[in-house]
Amino acid sequence: MGPLVSVVIPAFNAGRYLESAVQSALAQTLTAIEVIIVDDGSTDDTLVVAMRLQAGDARVRVDRLARNAGPAAARNRALELARGRWLAVLDSDDVMIASRLEMLTAAGTRVDADIVADNLLVFGDGQADVFLDRATPPGWITAVDYLRRTAIYGDGPNLGYLKPLIRVDRLRAADIGYDERLRIAEDDDLIVRALLADLRYWFEPTPGYGYRRHAGSTSHRLSLANAEAMLAAGERHEAAGVGRAAEIRAALARRRRAFRKARAFAALVQALKDRRLAAAAGIAVADPAAVVLLHMPIRAARDRFLARFRPDRPRQPPPPAPATAAALAALRPFGVDA
Repeated sequence: MGPLVSVVIPAFNAGRYLESAVQSALAQTLTAIEVIIVDDGSTDDTLVVAMRLQAGDARVRVDRLARNAGPAAARNRALELARGRWLAVLDSDDVMIASRLEMLTAAGTRVDADIVADNLLVFGDGQADVFLDRATPPGWITAVDYLRRTAIYGDGPNLGYLKPLIRVDRLRAADIGYDERLRIAEDDDLIVRALLADLRYWFEPTPGYGYRRHAGSTSHRLSLANAEAMLAAGERHEAAGVGRAAEIRAALARRRRAFRKARAFAALVQALKDRRLAAAAGIAVADPAAVVLLHMPIRAARDRFLARFRPDRPRQPPPPAPATAAALAALRPFGVDA
């Protein structure tokens, strides 16, 4: 019998964290898995680490792209190779609790879901917290739910950060893959298209995925090019929603407007960095909402400046909530120390 889950790990210059990610997959209580590492043209020791891990466990398979093509291309290559019923994307700097895949495949089978996600434990910089309130009940995430809760710079946690398992056969039947024009938010884009194709999404509130927060994370890099690609994707989603229910069309339109604001914000920040003050003023006049978002980089710069004058004392964060503490304890064997 083939694997039940294909754990796919796109890896670009991931030598520092890759072994922890892979070991957390190999330690799953569900053993019927394969781990597919796709090296996305790394220039560090990622491939060396990957090949060593492959030599140590027959469930690990390594593939390599000839050049760096981005996470969507690496995910698509892994999707081509996947033999499992479920696809589980694990970022190369993240980890999983040992019972995660067993829990999610059981839940997905029980409710006949095409997509099933759990809560995140966000950790890093000596801190950790559960992403969504543990009181969030299990249940279906509809297309409208997802679209409303993934508008960029919106209120509340963005569901696009969740890392769901997806039925491989349902993706292939709907002819859905990752959009290689996107360098960030490629997971979110795929989920939107899957929901518009009527795939069904179930959520389990137990935190099972460890999301590492650090300065090198690609999900935090909103360059102008990335913002323009996300806006173009939002426009494609809106076009695909023509003829759908009114509330879906309205939610798609809201997301597209949010992407447009993010694009204006990225252009404003770039103009200010380049000292093109006339261009920055023109953007601010054309889209005043972009100016409001400047509070984010200003606050970050303020915090960095003030940190230089604080006494160098070890921080004593408050004790974590029980759910957070339990998730942290389960992830400590894989180098998580928060």
